[in-house]
Amino acid sequence: MASIGLQEIEAERIRLSKEMQLLDKQYEFYNQFHFNENLGQAISSIIREIDYIPCVCQKIVCEIPEHSEIVKRKLPGREKRETFVKHFNKKVYTYIAILESDDAYDKYVFPTKKDMNAFLTHHSLAYVDYFGILNTKEFAFKFPYLKLFFHLLNEWRHETGRVTLDDETVDKALNMTLQNDVVQNYFNVQMKTR
Repeated sequence: MASIGLQEIEAERIRLSKEMQLLDKQYEFYNQFHFNENLGQAISSIIREIDYIPCVCQKIVCEIPEHSEIVKRKLPGREKRETFVKHFNKKVYTYIAILESDDAYDKYVFPTKKDMNAFLTHHSLAYVDYFGILNTKEFAFKFPYLKLFFHLLNEWRHETGRVTLDDETVDKALNMTLQNDVVQNYFNVQMKTR
């Protein structure tokens, strides 16, 4: 079987890009998904296959217990910043994060929000706030080859009128993504640069 030329791959990339833009305009919930374990496993499988990063994509809960901190603030009517003790109530934040396998847990407890943000910035490959719907734009920005995977899922939802993805649909999109010529070209370029 002859290998596909660069022009054909570029033409396929342009066609897919136009198709994604059109569906994004037509479909109100483009790139917004209900998150479940199977979707997370598919996302991490694609990243492992293409970038060889052992990772998991999962929902994580970050808790900051009730605590007090010394803060420095300029209060209204005052000329200088003042130091005082501020009380913080317990806060719980939920994210969908792509983490390296060694850093993956279900629940994290941090002393302060600053510590939580530092952890997310340094230990996650990508993360988004999760309020019941996963917005995949940050993931697709960080891992461009995921755009095709999400697009295939969006196509299925648009065609069927169904919002909730079943495991078979996710698995089919996963396989189609890994076998796509544009993704394979990206994969081959990645291999050459290692």
